[in-house]
Amino acid sequence: MHSAAARAKSGLSPLTNRTTRTYNGGSQEEIRQKSESLAVNAVVEARLEQALDKLKRNGIRMTPQRFAILSYLQGTKSHPTADDIYRALENRFSSMSVATVYNNLKVFIDAGLVRELTYGDQCSHFDADMSTHYHARCERCGKIEDFSYPPLFHIESAAENETGFAVTSHRLEVYGTCRSCRAISQH
Repeated sequence: MHSAAARAKSGLSPLTNRTTRTYNGGSQEEIRQKSESLAVNAVVEARLEQALDKLKRNGIRMTPQRFAILSYLQGTKSHPTADDIYRALENRFSSMSVATVYNNLKVFIDAGLVRELTYGDQCSHFDADMSTHYHARCERCGKIEDFSYPPLFHIESAAENETGFAVTSHRLEVYGTCRSCRAISQH
C-alpha cells in the first residue's frame, strides 16, 4: 500500500488509486463545479492522510479492508451505517464481513477518528467529520445532514453551573423533513 503522498506524486488519486485527469475547457458553471469538487477532494485526502498518520502513530496496522473503510467514511457525508459501508465495499473484498466493518469502526472510534451517532432506532450511523458541527435528521427517510453553527459552549457552561456536572461535550440535532421527502409529498 502506497502512502497518499506517493500516490499523488504518481498521478493516482489517494482515494481510488485511479489516474487523475486534467480538466480542460467547459462552461463557467462546469469549471466552478469542478473546482469545488477538487477542493472537496483535497480536503478529504488531507483528512485521510491525517487519519492514516494517527493510526500509524498509535501502532494500528493498516490492512486493505481497514484502508477501504476509512477512505469510504472520509469520502462520504451520508453518515452510513455499518451495513451501508459493507454493501458499498463487499464487491471489492470477498473476505470482508459486516463483523469486519464493525471491528474496524470500533478501532476508528477508539482512535478518535469517527463518531458513532445513535438515534434510538437500533441502528448506529458513523461520521468521520470530527469537527464541531450539528446534524439535521429527516423524520420520514432517516437521512442525516451536517450543518454548521457556532459551537454552543455557553450551554455547556450553563449546564455545569446548574447541575454540577463536569460537562465534556454536547450533541444538537434538529428534526424535520428533508428536501427530497418534501418534494415527493408535493407531487
